[in-house]
Amino acid sequence: MAEQHNTQTSEITSSPSITPIDAPITSIPAIATQEIDRLREELQRQRCELLLERRLSESILPEPVKSQVRGRFQQRLFEEQELEHELSAALTMMAQLTRDGLVRGHGYEKASIKGMVSEAEKVQASFDAMFDLEIDTGRLGNVRGFTSIREAYTRVTGDSSLQGGISGSSQLGQLPMSPFGPTGFISEADVTTASFSYLLGSSMNKRLLKDYQAWPAEWMKFVSIAPIRDFKQQSRVRMGAFGSLAIVPEDSPYQSITLGDSAATYVAQKRGNLVPISREAIINDDLHAIKQIPGKLAVAAAYTLAEFVYGFLANNPSIYDGQPLFTTGAPHNNLGAQALSTAALQLGVTAMREQTNFAGKRIGLRPRYLIVPPELEWTSMVVTKSAGIPGSPNNDINPMLGYVQPIVSPQLTSSTQWFLAADPREIDTIEVGFVGGQVNPALFIQDQPMLGLNFTQDVLTFKVRHEYGAATVDFRGLYRGV
Repeated sequence: MAEQHNTQTSEITSSPSITPIDAPITSIPAIATQEIDRLREELQRQRCELLLERRLSESILPEPVKSQVRGRFQQRLFEEQELEHELSAALTMMAQLTRDGLVRGHGYEKASIKGMVSEAEKVQASFDAMFDLEIDTGRLGNVRGFTSIREAYTRVTGDSSLQGGISGSSQLGQLPMSPFGPTGFISEADVTTASFSYLLGSSMNKRLLKDYQAWPAEWMKFVSIAPIRDFKQQSRVRMGAFGSLAIVPEDSPYQSITLGDSAATYVAQKRGNLVPISREAIINDDLHAIKQIPGKLAVAAAYTLAEFVYGFLANNPSIYDGQPLFTTGAPHNNLGAQALSTAALQLGVTAMREQTNFAGKRIGLRPRYLIVPPELEWTSMVVTKSAGIPGSPNNDINPMLGYVQPIVSPQLTSSTQWFLAADPREIDTIEVGFVGGQVNPALFIQDQPMLGLNFTQDVLTFKVRHEYGAATVDFRGLYRGV
């Protein structure tokens, strides 16, 4: 059996048709070689694309330059050194262009952060909400208003006891100055310390302006508003007028004509008051009283100005020619003697139509506003809005229907006086001049701990100021009924 086994083994080993298992492979078909090369090239291309995108994402080059580099290297094989050389060359070119001022904004400028909201601005918004002002929630988010004045003071200063008086310090840092703040802009700086007095004053000033602008100011419809530079006498020259042009005969010279003039003058005056907020008011947490201050100041400023303007109508002052504003007959012919009615209104319209210029020519003015006291409000409505003449036996058509626009003024104290006023765009009536063009009243603060009432009486002082003057510029645009 051993000899037979050896014989079989020798035959298998010597057989030419059988290859041992561990024998080396000496040949591979050509198609297999091509597939391997293709896979190897595809892998290298993918590695190049990954390298390209990674280096471009890390680069500070602008997007157009990145797109250009991507176009050169995409879908091809390259060495990493070749890509680095291209990126370095692009950076060098952009740096040179930046130094020459030809391009900007690709990462070499100083980085700036915008849209950040400081803690001081959030606290300012809480003051605004405390005075029921609108908050920019899109920028500031949901802001909770302070529920007490003492809470607001403690939040700003960190001092809840007020042992050292009303402090001017703040733990909030700087606050960008607002056009609605209680102090004007400073040319050298655009920030201020976010002190309690400034934050409180800024919100009070916003509330003051909002309430002031909401107050009815219908006197603006029949007057002219002008900015004036100072408190010096303002002079408004009234030029004369040409009459009819003269006929010039043949071969005759033209005749010269001159214009006369007169001047209406006025001087602006300063009006205002001090408003104190004491240490006791803060300690006692008297928020209700403090919240009323801006509204009451707004009403006082608006009413004072309206009373001043309507006083030109009610008081019949002397004007630029030394005569009262309203006269029966010459020189002004703008004073009637009848109570308000359709017929009386027609007489007033006719009187204004008959007004003449310096050359004696009728200018045909038409009144636009009927100004009455509260006692004549309903009479004015009946006269100007009835389709028929009130009380007429045949229900005659009312020609005054919609002819003028009624204005009711509580500042007119006479129950019988009524007035007609022309459109100030057609003829001058009354000019109101505001110093520096500041139509709204302004609020200021005095909070220095070593000066003023803050030192002597522990009082924070706010000052409201309004500066203006006025004069009748032309009598012909105004008429009084009684």
